[in-house]
Amino acid sequence: MVQYQTRHSTQRLDYFKTAPARIVLVTERMIAAAFLFLLVSCHAASSAKLPPTLASHYSRARSVMAGDDAGVAVSPMVQYQTRHYTQRLDHFNAAPASYGTFQQRYLINDTFWGGKTAPIFLYAGNEGDIELFTNNTGFMWESAPRFGAMLVFVEHRYYGKSMPFGGNKEAAYKDAGTKGYLTVTQALADYASFVLSLKANLSAPAAPVLVFGGSYGGMLAVWMRQKYPHIVMGAVASSAPILSFYGLVDPYAFYDRMTDDFKSESKHCYDVLRNSWSELDNLVATKEGSARLKRTFNMCNGSSVEDIPNLLESAVVYAAMTDYPTPSGFLAPLPAYPVREMCRAVDHPSSGGNDTLSRVHAAMSVYYNHTGAAACFRGEEEDDPYGMYDGWNWQACTEMVLMTYGLNNDSILQPPWPFNFTDVVDSCRNSTGLPPRPYWIETEFGGFDIGNVLKKSASNILFFNGLRDPWSTGGVLKSISDSIIALVEPKGERPSITQAVHANASSLEGGLSPWRDAQASTPRAPPAAAAAATMATSVGGRELRRASQVGEREDQPAPVLNADHGAQQQRRQAAADAPAGLGMAPAARYLAYASLGHHPICWTAASCYWMYSYVPVRG
Repeated sequence: MVQYQTRHSTQRLDYFKTAPARIVLVTERMIAAAFLFLLVSCHAASSAKLPPTLASHYSRARSVMAGDDAGVAVSPMVQYQTRHYTQRLDHFNAAPASYGTFQQRYLINDTFWGGKTAPIFLYAGNEGDIELFTNNTGFMWESAPRFGAMLVFVEHRYYGKSMPFGGNKEAAYKDAGTKGYLTVTQALADYASFVLSLKANLSAPAAPVLVFGGSYGGMLAVWMRQKYPHIVMGAVASSAPILSFYGLVDPYAFYDRMTDDFKSESKHCYDVLRNSWSELDNLVATKEGSARLKRTFNMCNGSSVEDIPNLLESAVVYAAMTDYPTPSGFLAPLPAYPVREMCRAVDHPSSGGNDTLSRVHAAMSVYYNHTGAAACFRGEEEDDPYGMYDGWNWQACTEMVLMTYGLNNDSILQPPWPFNFTDVVDSCRNSTGLPPRPYWIETEFGGFDIGNVLKKSASNILFFNGLRDPWSTGGVLKSISDSIIALVEPKGERPSITQAVHANASSLEGGLSPWRDAQASTPRAPPAAAAAATMATSVGGRELRRASQVGEREDQPAPVLNADHGAQQQRRQAAADAPAGLGMAPAARYLAYASLGHHPICWTAASCYWMYSYVPVRG
């Protein structure tokens, strides 16, 4: 009866490191074929465009202007100690080199901590210096006193001061062999190892840990809850585009959403900006045109007018991503609702005339010179003040290959850039010298049929997105279960947060009852543990259960399986339908930074009071 065929699968040598030696194939014939393919592909991709990265714009936005000030000041509440943890280089290999270590930086504040059974709020560090995110994550600082929580912000390996290979960035980024340890799975294992060590040193094994993150950090928070549920008991993920991978999202959706943001403010503004690219290109191409551009835009000495189109692109993209309802200073000193202000400047230029160049100059000034302190426009530089370029460019072309590359004919950015997956792969291979792994994240954490994936592998996750944020096109927009909740804010115009909080005072008090009841009925359980355990189910009572019914509670819409632009309309409609039945408390309707733009858990201290309607606060 026992009859079978013997076959072989070509398997990767090491799934947890991205380096040439780890891509050894078992079959020699496949080695030869892959090598031939690599040579052909590299040659074909030699002129391809490197995919855009989020990190490059983070740094660019802070470095393009001369004379700007610091924008919104860091809250005086933000106080911390800087410490280091001896971290293992490779968590998934027993080879001698894997036992190497490096010093991982973390920032800690235990001012509010209630002791060994009180919670620990852990921020999953993003692609940059951890101080940047610590100084701009107001929600955690606001929440810590109410929960008696310790605050810990852990820096991501290969960013900031957390450099392997002797703490030297040059050595860490020497080649693919040293950069190969920069992967998502290694970073998550870092955080898990760190948390266990921290709790052991505190003699606090019962302290519940809640992981927070925004943007890439939000993705890490979700994945950490999936992979290490015995270490973190819940995750709060802000603007976490865990579905922004190939086959899961329409590659045109990101820029389409950004385009809609400008259209919603002013059709005239959209038309002016969309049509400005051809005029700028024509002027740059001639001596006379270049002279006119330099006069109009007052370029700094040493800067080229050829930078103007790129500067405008950055301003348009990142105004949409940071379209917050209050002034902010994360990427650049910006007014409230920067998209609206840019369109007002385009529609009603205060000086310089009504021609296209004057209108474009006025729009760029909102983004780059809101304070009025900049004397001139400075062109793009290779400056990287937050240490993001090298690391994120590597990650974005090895495994974090996000699908944000398509520009259609109606996009506010021109000319159109048709999406071509082969071009993306070839560009990344040409950049890193290695074949990218665009499907690895989906393999490791799931993506297709995300509702069933998370139902089976996770619980106690809170997603929140604002539909004006272009990254929301890859976010989880509908609640999946009673403990995996999606909060969505569809619009960007609203009353003030203070008004919303006052209007929701009764709901805030009502939300305390389930937690207090749980605490009274289980006196041996630490109060913070009882709070965290009920975070995504009964916390906030009936108002949370109503809030979780975003539209109808159901799984995510079917994933987009191809690059057909028509599918984008279906996804957009699904997103528009999601909040239709939103029956949440008033404060939840005003997510502030969490609802309007891309962010790591609300930039300022007053920006996330809405959460208090759903998270039980200590009496």
